[in-house]
Amino acid sequence: MNLTLEIKKIINKNIFSTSNYIDNEFTITLDELVSFKSVGLSQPREKKFNSIQCKYLKSNNIKYDGSINFSDILEINAKKEEVEKYKLDKGDFLINVRNGNDNIGKTGIFNSDEITLYNSNILRIKFNKNVNPYYIHYQFQSTIIQNQLDQIKSGTSSVVNISYKTLGNVKLLCPPKSEQDRIVENLDLIYLKSNLLNELVSKKSANIKSLMEGLVDIVFQK
Repeated sequence: MNLTLEIKKIINKNIFSTSNYIDNEFTITLDELVSFKSVGLSQPREKKFNSIQCKYLKSNNIKYDGSINFSDILEINAKKEEVEKYKLDKGDFLINVRNGNDNIGKTGIFNSDEITLYNSNILRIKFNKNVNPYYIHYQFQSTIIQNQLDQIKSGTSSVVNISYKTLGNVKLLCPPKSEQDRIVENLDLIYLKSNLLNELVSKKSANIKSLMEGLVDIVFQK
C-alpha cells in the first residue's frame, strides 16, 4: 500500500471542501487566477544547427502523486527562440491536457534550475501574485477537482484532451494567500512524514488509514 496515495484520499475529503468556509466565499474559477498560459513545444524530429541542448519534459515525467521525475527525461536540441518561448521557470504549474484517459489531468510544479522545455501535451500556467501555485497543485490532486476534470474530458478511448476553455471554468477554492501558505506548509509536512512511513511500514500494517487520519488531525490542530 502506498501511504502517499492513501493520505491523498483523506486530505482530499477534508481540506478542499467548500464546507470549510461560509457561503462559498472563496470559490473562484481557474481562469480568474491565471496571469499566463501556454501549451508546450512539439517534439523536434530533426537535429537543428546552432541549437541549444535542453531537457524536454513530457507527460510521462509527471507522476500520479504530483511529482516530476527527471531520471528518464529526454534531451533535445532547440533553437534560441524556442528556448526563450518554452523554457520553464521555477513555480510553473503544469497540467497534462492531452493523453490517454488515465494520464489526463496529472499536475506538477516545476522546481529545477536546469534549462527545460515542455511538450505540447502539457499546459503551463503562471498564477497571479495572490496565488501559491503549490496550493492549486495540491487542490488538483483532490477528488473534488478530478471529478470536475472527468466531466470536461473529450476525445476517443485512446486520446483524450481538455481544452483551456473548459479547464478555465473549473471551480476552485482560493482563500487569502496567508491561508494558502499555511495549508501548503502543513501538507508538505504531512507528505514528508508519509514518505518516511512508506519506507518503514511493513506489509502487515493493518491500521495505516487510521494512522494517517490521526496525522492530519494533529498537524491541522496546531
